[in-house]
Amino acid sequence: MTGKSLVHIGKIINTHGTKGEVKVYPLTDFPERYRSLKEVFLTTAAPEPESLVIDKVRFQKGFVLLKLRGYNTMDEAERLKGCVIGVPEDQVWPLGEDEYYHFQIIGLNVYTEAGLYLGTVESIFPTGSNDVYVVKKDRKEYLIPATKEVIREINLEAKRIIIHPKEGLLDFFDAR
Repeated sequence: MTGKSLVHIGKIINTHGTKGEVKVYPLTDFPERYRSLKEVFLTTAAPEPESLVIDKVRFQKGFVLLKLRGYNTMDEAERLKGCVIGVPEDQVWPLGEDEYYHFQIIGLNVYTEAGLYLGTVESIFPTGSNDVYVVKKDRKEYLIPATKEVIREINLEAKRIIIHPKEGLLDFFDAR
């Protein structure tokens, strides 16, 4: 696993039953993807993620129930509570045109159409209707709505986003 980045797709929130199953809160828009997975990586206190084989997948009330090889009792599965489940970036499901995963956007440099550098996307928060990119440079912070009216170009290869700032959009917050 060394050298590959993981994309988080779930968090183990509890054990389930007495035979070592775990209850997973899905961190993916595609929870059905668990059915096709044979292996996942768990972030633990260890320096490297732990690779585990999936023996069984079930769904229950919006949660994913996993039986992971080597965990056969509730006590054994208990140590997995709080672990985050990930897959290598090259195993994420493809998205439609002009759709991006958050991990692809975070870290991109943001410029206006006029070439003014605004900063780097530090985080993203959903609002229900659209995401908002939190862009920071020094002590300045901009909140950029991820809408077609504002976002003109996202170029992953160039690590760049070009925006068309509407009036008032570039009023910034002092991010001290």
